[in-house]
Amino acid sequence: MKLRSLMTIVAALTVSACSGIPEKELKTDFNDSSCCSQLSALPMTQLSVPFHQQVIMDGHLPTLSSSLLNYNTQADSQRFPTIAYKIRDKTESLSLLIRSYIKNDALFAPSIYVFDKRWRLLGQYSTNDFTYYPTAMQGLERIEASIALEPQRDNAQFIVVSADSTKLDSAINRIHPEDLYSESQQIIGNKQLPLTATLSSVGIIDVTASKSTNSAVLTLLAELGVS
Repeated sequence: MKLRSLMTIVAALTVSACSGIPEKELKTDFNDSSCCSQLSALPMTQLSVPFHQQVIMDGHLPTLSSSLLNYNTQADSQRFPTIAYKIRDKTESLSLLIRSYIKNDALFAPSIYVFDKRWRLLGQYSTNDFTYYPTAMQGLERIEASIALEPQRDNAQFIVVSADSTKLDSAINRIHPEDLYSESQQIIGNKQLPLTATLSSVGIIDVTASKSTNSAVLTLLAELGVS
């Protein structure tokens, strides 16, 4: 990323605060959700760079059958909130950062799919590909994954985010805040009980894109909420 572009991003901090987690009740009933009998019917958001969007993954979004996304597996027909992005033509390279935030001891179980222009699956990233991070200077408590794409070479055209049905109701291990503080201060603290969060079909995610493959730049974009 050019220095001028990075300076513009940093300047945005003066007019907008860092992204937080909305205090909103999540809709877990998908029975009245609209869409979709096929992938191409999903509403599309143009993925330009730089890009940032926070998404509430719940029953207010279009839903898609897990069997449409996992047609090479024995996935069931249960529907989950789904969002889709179209990579702009002539995009040479793209780094995508997906974050799923922990709230009330739960978080969205993300599964990322990359398709070509004919909706042929090029790659899939499950919840297992995400890494846990505690609350720190580089963001709120979350799991995240970074994906590097070269659309001109690998023909990537569409990115779809839905729930990882294989991980629902399972738990991830977390770092207790007191343990994190003790570690940062290099002191021996009291032993804490194990802390976990449950993976769910609803939750809050951030989608951030940059031309740069530098993880620090992606993190900066995510923290500033640049769009």
